[in-house]
Amino acid sequence: DDRPGCGSAPAVISYAYWQRAFGGSTDVLGKTVRLDGTQFDIVGVTPPDFFGLDVGRRFDVAIPICADALLPSQRDRIASRGNFWLAVVGRLQPGQTVATATDRLIAVSPAITAASVPDGYTSEGQQAYKNNKLQARAASSGLSDLREQFAKPLFVLLAATGLVLLIACANLANLLLARATARQREIAIRLAIGASRQRIVGQLLIESVLLALVGTVLGMVVARALTDVLVAQLAAGMGSLFLDLSWNMTVFAFTAAVAGAACLLFGLAPAMQATALAPVTALKTGGRGNSEARGRFGLRKALVVAQVALSLVLLIGALLFGRTLYNVLTIDAGFDQQIMQVELSHPSLQPEDVVQLQVVREDLRQRIAALPGIADAVLVNNAPLTGNWRNEYVYADGKPEKALANFSTVGPNYFTAVGVPIVKGRAFSDADTLHAAPVAVVNETFAKKFFPDREAVGNRIWIEVAEGTPITKIEVVGISRDAKYGDIRDEFDPVVHLPMAQNSDGRMVRMLVKPRGRLDGVMAAITREVGRVNPEISIEMRVIGQQVRDGLVRERLMAALSAAFGA
Repeated sequence: DDRPGCGSAPAVISYAYWQRAFGGSTDVLGKTVRLDGTQFDIVGVTPPDFFGLDVGRRFDVAIPICADALLPSQRDRIASRGNFWLAVVGRLQPGQTVATATDRLIAVSPAITAASVPDGYTSEGQQAYKNNKLQARAASSGLSDLREQFAKPLFVLLAATGLVLLIACANLANLLLARATARQREIAIRLAIGASRQRIVGQLLIESVLLALVGTVLGMVVARALTDVLVAQLAAGMGSLFLDLSWNMTVFAFTAAVAGAACLLFGLAPAMQATALAPVTALKTGGRGNSEARGRFGLRKALVVAQVALSLVLLIGALLFGRTLYNVLTIDAGFDQQIMQVELSHPSLQPEDVVQLQVVREDLRQRIAALPGIADAVLVNNAPLTGNWRNEYVYADGKPEKALANFSTVGPNYFTAVGVPIVKGRAFSDADTLHAAPVAVVNETFAKKFFPDREAVGNRIWIEVAEGTPITKIEVVGISRDAKYGDIRDEFDPVVHLPMAQNSDGRMVRMLVKPRGRLDGVMAAITREVGRVNPEISIEMRVIGQQVRDGLVRERLMAALSAAFGA
């Protein structure tokens, strides 16, 4: 099935999708599923316990790699050397290890990278690419960016959980010591009439075990509910997130081991203290005032000191994580965060004719902009904070040095729609057409970096599309205020804005919409209007401000949980 240039391809669907979309029908084989306007015949269903190799995600439909060229929105990826979208998964030969596989890959890396340099790379880029080394890593637990992203925060939270456990155990140990003091006369009488110390210590330990057992059971019930909340928090910033969190013997064994250790450590000390005093001394009036009793109270005071110290650590941690979240949330992104990103995709919106494409795009933009509740709509190729950049080497007029800058293609009303003011010069206009002189609007960081000693407006830049072959000069007609286009945590990057009428690639229709009223009503109106144009157009909408908040899932998670622990 998977061969270069395949004219058609089959599909394998997941067990969950089979149940959800086909009701578990036994005659599903031979039926079809449509992806991005392309029809695929279903030839198989995966087992219910297979979710794919990408941890945190699960697939509905699997198709051969060659079928990527059949999807209009992806048709260029296979032929592009510079589009890194595939992973390589393999099996080790018998007797081989991941380390030996890595050694072998490092040995063959120079030949592989030399034969696969992407087109259009400069000499520096080619050399940097050739210096890459391939390596193997274990994939028995799947491929995951979640581990790199959340490993450290979750280890910190695990340490905080340990502190909370220590505080609770110290508190219980203090209560058990107080209880043992109150039962001192009872224990002394038992010892006096012949009970062994081991028997009484065993009784007190059994009482501690019962406390630990009840606490463990209640804790696991609460943990079951809070685990779902934790994953929901993670998923809020990552779209649909799937993690199999079913409990197993490892979870139960770990919990039992921690509970048992806590019981022995914090239950044995009060039991030993309670039986350490001689029966005669304990039965004497005022026996609590002797040195042994003072030692018992000294232990209780030490436990209180430990509780306060550990609590302060948690409180300070909660304040620090809360302050970090506040600092990130109050960063000025440089644009109106209430704008919406709207992505439209359909084969009819991917024509080869650039002029026809511009007509289709502009018609959709005008229809959406005319809807009630919408203040403005603008075409773009990269929305703020998506990180979907292309960067190129740029020469400034009169300077031989080149440097990297990020590029964005936008419609003429872009700066007004997103709330990014022009600080010098002008924005794009309808006169900046395909046949007009090429122009650009740069941001303040670009102007400072490329024109540190002169005015940027009126000067020209070159874009190096291949080594030594810069494109036609582009005149800088305006400077926009700095705004965040990648990660909100990053510093401002140099950015070059180009007019869409002069730089249309036809790959995707993406709009930024500035709403006036309630977002739910605006979204419904956009969906209805697009459906009137073509019911097969797929549409996806998100609010940029919500995207910012979702992108801070680690900070929100750490702040919320550390605050709960501190409380």
